[in-house]
Amino acid sequence: MSEVVTLSALTTFLLGVGNGAAGEIGKNLSL
Repeated sequence: MSEVVTLSALTTFLLGVGNGAAGEIGKNLSL
C-alpha cells in the first residue's frame, strides 16, 4: 500500500512542477 501512496505523491509532485514550469514559460512568452 505504501508504494501506491508514494507513487501518488510523486505523480502529484511532478504535475505541480510541470504546471509551474508551464506557467513560467507562459509568462515569459506573454512579455
